Amino acid sequence: MNDKNKAVDEQTYHEAIAIWREFCELHFNLFEVTAAEYSCLLNSDIEKLEVTTTEKNTIIAAINLADTRRQSLILKLQEQYGLKHVASVSDLIGFLERTAPAPFVKHFVGFNGLLKDLIEKIKDQNKKNQIFLNKAIFHLQELRESTTGKKTVQTYNARGKIAGLTVTK
Repeated sequence: MNDKNKAVDEQTYHEAIAIWREFCELHFNLFEVTAAEYSCLLNSDIEKLEVTTTEKNTIIAAINLADTRRQSLILKLQEQYGLKHVASVSDLIGFLERTAPAPFVKHFVGFNGLLKDLIEKIKDQNKKNQIFLNKAIFHLQELRESTTGKKTVQTYNARGKIAGLTVTK
């Protein structure tokens, strides 16, 4: 069966929207927790940091469940509409543009755009968190070296990764 001959049914429409809405809500929650994590790092609040880490892991697990539902929806579309090459979101949007009413496509694309923005913000916040942690680790190493009188020297390879050599002076 060709996807051009069959319009998307209302139930599939609502299922797709519900999945993408859930993705947006979960990623928004993940962004908030990631920002809270940074605040905990700045305040050196280890107890609160442990709580935010647990929350973050819970949200990530929920995102994985939502992704399972997304994959199931794509399989359902492949079977129901005889599609072979709808594997990515852009493929799904292309399919919807051919088979769904314009307001539905606009609604779906809006959720997808919001989701992409949230993911970028989470990546940026995670990068800030990682930079903070790297600086903290560096300063802790310096502090340890100044108190013990031993300096650890590491060699790096061409890619900036630590090579196997570590020498203590």
